[in-house]
Amino acid sequence: MLNKILNPDLFHGGNKEKNFFEGWYFKLVDKEGKNSYALIPGVFLGSRKEYSHSFIQILHGNEALYLYKKYKVEDFIWHEGKFAINVKDNIFSLKGIKVDINDSVISVKGKVKFNNIVKWPNTILNPGSMGFSIFMDMGTV
Repeated sequence: MLNKILNPDLFHGGNKEKNFFEGWYFKLVDKEGKNSYALIPGVFLGSRKEYSHSFIQILHGNEALYLYKKYKVEDFIWHEGKFAINVKDNIFSLKGIKVDINDSVISVKGKVKFNNIVKWPNTILNPGSMGFSIFMDMGTV
């Protein structure tokens, strides 16, 4: 548990089967500021198995386009001990992002590598950007 408190980017739902949500927010802006994207990969485990799915949300700020692309829950793959997730053939990690999404609303394809990552300073008293909400069991709310 302490490892996940000090590394809130890790997947927290490894032992969950229902009533769980987790997603990660990536904002990408080109150096001219002409193209701004937000990519949010994640997983939703519903109260019933047929409600569960993985997803990638895409927001193109400059064009005001939005897509919530659903995938099978089995298309979500996480890696123990490090932040690296796959949603179908799309990869998200602290090293970079690789996406290939083709939809009638929006299509995004590309790779971005990250260098010199500066992570949020996490401590037991300051557990990440989500604060103490990481301790809440939303399945009982």
